[in-house]
Amino acid sequence: MPVYPEIDETYSALCAGMNKRGIAYVHVMNQTHFFMEGKSSAAQEQALRDLLKHCKAELGETVLILAGDMTQERAQDLVDAGLIDLAAFGQPFIANPDLVARLKNDWPLTTPDRDTYYGSTAKGYVDYPPYVPA
Repeated sequence: MPVYPEIDETYSALCAGMNKRGIAYVHVMNQTHFFMEGKSSAAQEQALRDLLKHCKAELGETVLILAGDMTQERAQDLVDAGLIDLAAFGQPFIANPDLVARLKNDWPLTTPDRDTYYGSTAKGYVDYPPYVPA
């Protein structure tokens, strides 16, 4: 949703309601670049962090997962800041079937080719090779 004056109150109430219902986790997709087009990346990141802070405060024991534009560094920063519990890596996992090993060993990541996603063939979906160290 686009940013609007009552967004913090809306999402705080939503997250509090989910917490009362004992939901195990909430998976959020970062879409700030869509609804904050024209704003700086710093402003987009701050808006996301503010929203996550409000939600995390209301969620109690409910796990908060964030996906979208995730890097290892960003994921660790958000976890360390207490804004999320887990990070999800969608596109990086498509292009890197060995993503966990690559992150663990600081190996380079393959850039995914969005033009080949879900094209009903293996191309661009299951044909990315694992990293082979030199």
